[in-house]
Amino acid sequence: MTNSILPLDVETLSLSTKAAKEIGGKYAGEYSGRNPYPYGAFDNFLTDQVLERVLQDLSQFPEAKSSFNRP
Repeated sequence: MTNSILPLDVETLSLSTKAAKEIGGKYAGEYSGRNPYPYGAFDNFLTDQVLERVLQDLSQFPEAKSSFNRP
């Protein structure tokens, strides 16, 4: 997965304010027009590289092994 909605920096997991505003503006109408209430559903939200980085960061927490492994 190379294209994502959010072009986050893999090292810092940050997004520029300008990019965030542009992306938000692009999806604002779709979000607010959803029924029965506004919500967002996005494919390819993050790249595989960003997801791997997040998993790496989360694994450093003591409870990481059980926190996301619950019914």
